[in-house]
Amino acid sequence: MFKAKKIFSIILLLTMVISVLFPGISPAGSATGTTTSNSARLPVKMDTMFLKDQVILKLRGNNREQREFLKKNRLTVLKKDTRLNYILAGTTGGQDIPMLVKKLKTSPLVQNVQPNYIYKPFALPRDPMYFRQWALKKINAEQGWNITQGRKSVIIAVLDTGVDVNHPDLRNKLVPGTNTVNPLKSNRDDDGHGTHVAGIAAAVSNNEIGIAGVAGNCKIMPVKVFDYWGGSDISVADGIIWAADHGANVINMSFGTMANSTMLNEAIEYARKKGVIMVAAAGNWANQYISYPAALSQVIAVSATDKNDKLADFSSYGPEIDVCAPGEKIFSTYWDPHKGSTYGELSGTSMAAPQVAGLAALLISAKPWLTPDEVRQIIESSAKDLGEPGWDPQYGHGRIDIFKALTTSFDKIDVANNRQEDAQYIKSGRPVTQKLDYGADEDWYRISVPDRASLQFELLPAGKVTPAIEIYSEQGEMLNAFNSMEEAGDADTRFDAWGLFPKPDSNVKVGEAVYGIIGDLPAGDYFFRVFGNHNRWSQELYTLTAQILEKNELVPDMWERNDTLEDAKKVELGRKVSAAINPCGDEDWYKVYVMPGNIYKIDTEVPAGLDLAVEVIGEPPADGFAGDKGTEGDLWDNGQHADQIIDTGGQGKNETGTFKPYIEGAGYYYLRVYDKTNGAVNSPYTLQVTEYNPPKDRYEPNESEKDARPIELGSQVEANFSGAEDRDWYQFEVSKTGIVIFDWQAVTTLIPDITIYDEKMEPVSFLNYGSPDPFVSVPPDPAESQRFKVAPGKYYISIANYLGDITGDYKFTLTFDSFNFVDAEINDTYEKSVPIGLGETKTGTLYPMNDIDYYVLDIYEKGPVLIKIIPPQGLDTMVAVFREPEGRKREDIGNDKANEGKYDYPDLDYVVQINSGGGGSVDAGVFMASKPGRYYLAVNGWAEFPGKVPKGTYTLLVRSFKAVPDYWENNNTMQTAKPLGNNAVFSPTFMGTEDVDWFKIFIPASSQLTLKLEPPNDIDGVIELYDSAGRLITRVDQALVGEEELFTLPIKKSGIYFLKVYDYLGNASVLPYKMTVKYIVVGKKGKK
Repeated sequence: MFKAKKIFSIILLLTMVISVLFPGISPAGSATGTTTSNSARLPVKMDTMFLKDQVILKLRGNNREQREFLKKNRLTVLKKDTRLNYILAGTTGGQDIPMLVKKLKTSPLVQNVQPNYIYKPFALPRDPMYFRQWALKKINAEQGWNITQGRKSVIIAVLDTGVDVNHPDLRNKLVPGTNTVNPLKSNRDDDGHGTHVAGIAAAVSNNEIGIAGVAGNCKIMPVKVFDYWGGSDISVADGIIWAADHGANVINMSFGTMANSTMLNEAIEYARKKGVIMVAAAGNWANQYISYPAALSQVIAVSATDKNDKLADFSSYGPEIDVCAPGEKIFSTYWDPHKGSTYGELSGTSMAAPQVAGLAALLISAKPWLTPDEVRQIIESSAKDLGEPGWDPQYGHGRIDIFKALTTSFDKIDVANNRQEDAQYIKSGRPVTQKLDYGADEDWYRISVPDRASLQFELLPAGKVTPAIEIYSEQGEMLNAFNSMEEAGDADTRFDAWGLFPKPDSNVKVGEAVYGIIGDLPAGDYFFRVFGNHNRWSQELYTLTAQILEKNELVPDMWERNDTLEDAKKVELGRKVSAAINPCGDEDWYKVYVMPGNIYKIDTEVPAGLDLAVEVIGEPPADGFAGDKGTEGDLWDNGQHADQIIDTGGQGKNETGTFKPYIEGAGYYYLRVYDKTNGAVNSPYTLQVTEYNPPKDRYEPNESEKDARPIELGSQVEANFSGAEDRDWYQFEVSKTGIVIFDWQAVTTLIPDITIYDEKMEPVSFLNYGSPDPFVSVPPDPAESQRFKVAPGKYYISIANYLGDITGDYKFTLTFDSFNFVDAEINDTYEKSVPIGLGETKTGTLYPMNDIDYYVLDIYEKGPVLIKIIPPQGLDTMVAVFREPEGRKREDIGNDKANEGKYDYPDLDYVVQINSGGGGSVDAGVFMASKPGRYYLAVNGWAEFPGKVPKGTYTLLVRSFKAVPDYWENNNTMQTAKPLGNNAVFSPTFMGTEDVDWFKIFIPASSQLTLKLEPPNDIDGVIELYDSAGRLITRVDQALVGEEELFTLPIKKSGIYFLKVYDYLGNASVLPYKMTVKYIVVGKKGKK
């Protein structure tokens, strides 16, 4: 298996040049959305994808009404689910799915409608290093196995890409499964991900082959919910229900989506009611948003850690995380399309989740009377605390500990007030403290309120755990909810220009207080229900204070009533408004008279407890706005787009921002002021709108490339955005090839949009200092230097405010580093390939990160060609070789801009990847030039230590290859086997394709033979052992490309034995492999 960085590199350069080699994976049918590469250290954009020709509906009415409704909307029934009463319907005529969903929602017959979301497995492949399972030691599995290794009656359902049913570590423990993607096909793995997950959870233990799973004696139910193209809401929900109906005790889901699907919710609830424990991977987004189904409260959400008990750099984290488990370089069973059953390493939260699923199976095996809630509580309470003391959003309750979990008992603490009828009376203004002792714990309080009074509360967190709180009337009606996670998907999605994205639960507080007011109440008793989001609990105390407020005690608000756009109150420029968000759900609307072309500034003063936001809206449509009140970042009111949202602070932080009206003449702009968390406090906020005239900097006017201001390299530029839409242009020149270092500093919190162009106005580099997109994390250091490579010439810099809502000052500095580039050519694209001939040597530099150097090689006679690259220390290099088909011209590259029918990129044929060495080691390999023609070499590299790219040079050698046999050659048959002695350590080479090496050794009776094969990174080694009669005794092939094969075998009879060593695919290598052969004679009683 190639290293992830190598896979990323080759895919990057291939997709830049020829998409046919590595086509983008899209679901069956076709998908709407975009794909991204998951760099191991960078936050990534999380795309919600869905099948573009399907919707899922739940309808009211009788069969006739439903048929008429489907016909009217041009929908065809593809599948009906009688368990959840859902219909999978196909669309016609290329209907836009987001708009169709929006339209269908307006029908009274529609109970729910949603796209058919696509799910993807979470795994990051890595190049394996050693044949070991470090994670089992980390989670204390060995001690736990002294108590139980599981029962055969306990079943773990692995919802994934299927399972390799022939794998020797899995085949004897599988129970019947299913394929919900295509029921007519088998549930066999066609990807490898599901087999890897299954092995982690429950591979056979103590069978003297392969690996050990966490719950080695438990059974595995393979439920294939993905094929090569992914899975959908239908396949995943079907898989959950099928597993629950067919006896699964535990369901593992190492996949996810960013969409909160109602159908998924109902399937999860269906399984929960059947007593199934569900575990899911948090996601590999490297940010604070958790994928579904892990984000659902019925599911144990698992983040991933590395060998040092730190959060893995790819792992998602957030308020839904329950526990963590190792997820980096996890060795397990694997299915490979070339080799079949094998083993390999993968990284991801996908690998962490099945360890937790395996632990759940062990607990059920040891204590079958435990309920799912009790199993979950034991897993969480026995975990080793990592990070901050107590629960935190990175590690949850901590890293699982199998032995401690199996020796922990669950003693449910019955608190007197855990039911509404047993609610504890509290007095106004008097704090009460309590603990949420376990996941399902909840505390009820009651207070008597006089007629027409208001009820205010403050809920202080228990450490990092901020509970949710609901308020009920005496009749049991819920009046309001605060800080609670949205479980149902339908109400929590929104449409935008890129498709249907979820609105993440970012308003759930972590370690912050919750405030609220409900007002004008009839006399009576009112109830507070305090509970943990996502079954959260804590050993620390929370504090609840409720206070009754008479009307005369409420902060006066002279601007009420102004709860809707129609009731917006006019505000004069310069006047400071003092008002209150009270009660909860209150929003205040204002209108201000503005002039086109002017810039206006909004300033607020926010009291403690409020998380204020100001929405700026232009002239409304004739029918007004039908906005959903109190939701975060509500950019879409009845499909109309607000101009912007001013929301840069947090709870208790002042908000400030600017806007520029887009109107033809003078008119009104509207301001919607609200609390993002639905909270309220009995304290005023202030709002002031003023005309804003930002100072012009000395570079103005520079609004276009024609007005770009020259700047000197090494000098600091100090400027400002004179308006929200201001864009500043600069230009600079360099006289030789080198690196330009860009250092950015913003005085305000603005996020810059920076693009570097060359003289032809072609983009050279996009500099990323964060993003306003809620699905993209801002880098930890926004002032981090960024580098890009330049050739001699003139360049332009375009800088704008990404958000377009903040004016302010900024600074940046450009410095130049000549870097001593040995390859002055900018050969970063195929059309700029540098010629190289057979027998030539080139030196080059791979800098900055993701730099690629391209060479073109003309071959005039067919034959083997040797490529050798010597990298600088700390750089892991590779060379990808492509061949240009006959009839293509190099000048065709990139020349279809005028729509002349020429190709955008050469339609190259991939030949081979030369990737035999590690960081700082030589990469060498031979490829067969099957016919004369033009070949391209793409040289890429990756730093061993992310962010620290070596500045040394590499040397590239290309020449014709002729194999020179070494001492170990001419041994390609049993008859020509080379003799070996005991403790033999030798290093032969596979000199050509299909090369085989034979060896022979005399082994005494009652011996233990050990064979060890350490291949170079481009060889997939196989060892076969034969007796003197030529009968095969055993075949050793448990690892993938570049991995070590290690094997021990008892030898009963003395005699000559033969070893056959070869590459699985018959490949050759210019680098030797290392072979170790030794035996130890043991006595009849097994003693040495």
